[in-house]
Amino acid sequence: MDWNTPATARRAPGYTLEVAPRLPGIRRFPGALHVPRRRRRLLVSALALAISPIPGLGTLGYFSALVLCLPTALACLGAGVDAARSLREAPEQDRTLSTLLAILGRDVAWIVGLPLAVLGLAMIYNPNCDPVMGVAFHGMGPGLSGVCGAAVGVATGAWCRTRRRALMAAMAVVIASTAVGVARLYWQPCVYFFDPFWGWFSGPIYDEQVG
Repeated sequence: MDWNTPATARRAPGYTLEVAPRLPGIRRFPGALHVPRRRRRLLVSALALAISPIPGLGTLGYFSALVLCLPTALACLGAGVDAARSLREAPEQDRTLSTLLAILGRDVAWIVGLPLAVLGLAMIYNPNCDPVMGVAFHGMGPGLSGVCGAAVGVATGAWCRTRRRALMAAMAVVIASTAVGVARLYWQPCVYFFDPFWGWFSGPIYDEQVG
């Protein structure tokens, strides 16, 4: 497309596609933000890159895992919704559990693995005294949260007719889980706390003077 391409191009009767013009000679960004799976991978990678220079927080370990848990869960939630909808639209002979796991597993692996790779490379400028334990924390944190998010996404994606409703229903599950966790913190104060989407909080999280 050149600069003279009209801003509106018709693909089919009744359907209008908005096309933004661009300057000649400038390559268009390869549409990563317009494809959900690429957008998810880009955002979690950008978050990992943003925290990577911060001592402690950006070191591959407990704190980085804690920060990445919820974003990873939300990204995998979207992956689960899209995988369920892709399976629904596939030919009947391809609607199998193995097909679903193949589609979903690949997307979840990218979402969980890219931040891990970013933080691993960040050890060049943010040293880590125990990278093996850091990888274990990443697996137990974003890894497990991603699996939980993906499972919720598959369930709502299979249940709801539209992608938007599926995402809203999945977010409702996350909000409900968070509400239960906050209520438990108030009514049943604990030392350690685990939430399937927020991750593992290493205690004590209450002051000794709190009655």
